[in-house]
Amino acid sequence: MRLDAVATVAVFVVALASMLFIYVNARYAMIRYSVEAWRCAEIQADKILAGKSFDSIGSIKVKFLYWNMAIRERIEESDIPPIGCAYTYRIGENGALVYVKVCPCRICKP
Repeated sequence: MRLDAVATVAVFVVALASMLFIYVNARYAMIRYSVEAWRCAEIQADKILAGKSFDSIGSIKVKFLYWNMAIRERIEESDIPPIGCAYTYRIGENGALVYVKVCPCRICKP
């Protein structure tokens, strides 16, 4: 067998293994950041329904959808790139549907 054929096969195997390794680790990082963004959305939704102001952790969009189709919206934007985006829904005490979308730029604390 020729030496250049063996080298080509070895390079192909190493390249394929490294691509698979990078793909698996990048996918894990994306999933982790998405879960962190969802956790931040849940924390901010709880704070909003408790009557507290939400933290400035990144971009936050809050919509209150009332039973008579009225919409009240509050948006806080950030220029810092987010680590992920997630949203959640809650039902308020007055029957309003509360939509909270959070794109945090850092890990949020409860």
